[in-house]
Amino acid sequence: ADIIATPRSVCLCGPTGDHRPQMLSLTFAYACIASSGILALLILKLDFASLASFTVPARNQYQRYANVTDSDDVRGPYRQNGTTILRGEAVIELTGQLGNYLSAFSYYFVVKTIAMEEFNLNLTLHVRTQGHSQSVSATKNARCFTSFRDLDFDECKAYRSERGEECRGRVKYQRKVLNVLGADANSIRLAGGTSDDIRNALRRYADMLRNTTFMEKYEYAEAGWTNYTTRRPFLYTIGHTAASLDLIDEWYDHGIPEYFAFEDGNERCCRSFPYPDEHVFHYRAFRQDLPKKYRVWGGAELIPEKAANILMGHLPNGTSVALVGRTHNKRFRAYQEEFEQRSFRVRPVVDQSGVQDFCFLAHAEAGLWSTDRSTYSKWAAIFNRRLRNATLYVPNYPSKKENKQIGHVHKNKHLVNTIRHP
Repeated sequence: ADIIATPRSVCLCGPTGDHRPQMLSLTFAYACIASSGILALLILKLDFASLASFTVPARNQYQRYANVTDSDDVRGPYRQNGTTILRGEAVIELTGQLGNYLSAFSYYFVVKTIAMEEFNLNLTLHVRTQGHSQSVSATKNARCFTSFRDLDFDECKAYRSERGEECRGRVKYQRKVLNVLGADANSIRLAGGTSDDIRNALRRYADMLRNTTFMEKYEYAEAGWTNYTTRRPFLYTIGHTAASLDLIDEWYDHGIPEYFAFEDGNERCCRSFPYPDEHVFHYRAFRQDLPKKYRVWGGAELIPEKAANILMGHLPNGTSVALVGRTHNKRFRAYQEEFEQRSFRVRPVVDQSGVQDFCFLAHAEAGLWSTDRSTYSKWAAIFNRRLRNATLYVPNYPSKKENKQIGHVHKNKHLVNTIRHP
């Protein structure tokens, strides 16, 4: 497009002949600065400075809306059972492995539930993912949950790719536009915290969406996450944002287990299942995966003898126990031998993928036994309403008192009756 500089504005002349003033996108502005130096920088500054007081033309003057009717417009509110429902968007950044994904999605569940129940706000979820191998694996495994089966994980999947840079640019550009329009750039950032912290962010967000003048100016700045027919401010997170266990307790009965329903019929996700009367013991093998670090952060697991003793203290002789581990190595066999010496009937469950192990843990009914440092075991216990007992033991390593791990004391009635930390 040609650039026409006037004393009051910058006009972009596109192939359609549309000469209306419009805000420069960040990508375009950078191109101007690279080729025109200081002049373009001054023009960009002038445009942003004038945006807050700019009078937006009537919507039907916009060339890009020529083929959009009121019934096709998905930007504004809609009616449902006589109630006006606002539309909004949330962009959640996902980091790390599957356990971190589940924590971030649990946080989003609370956000979307408060949004609909208290603000009549229906959110559409977008995600930003990293590009390393752990992220690729976590994304693949997250699709084993029915709620995320059709989620577009590829929208912003590469951390340092062109697409990833573009997605970060959208967040940065919105923050700049919000500041220009007199709204704190962090006002609709989701940054964890309590239910009240989430409510405050949603209240500010709903006020923005209802403010016609603000929305016209925001749209005119060409900010937003998606295409022209859905340009609106979006809630967002930066970095890993997790749901605290207190939030889980508070919102558990609003449907958290159902939100994390699993693809039981998909063999890639679930290879086998525990029997209804079978207790499941999970050997996470931090010692094998993190040989230099596992003791430092409390990743030591009970030695086989102590693990067998803890089972003996709660289960009668002859109880069926499924021993779950990634590999059938010497350490794994030591657990199996100790359990069998206590007269337990042991079924080794090995050579499964990580997500298949999670599926197995999440379908335990009689009991689940594991270290509380295993995120798989923790989330499997929380998401499983059929589970009657989960014993997530706290290791006595490291021995220093100040580093001793303390298990979370749940407040939700079901979780209080199900999860224990000996």
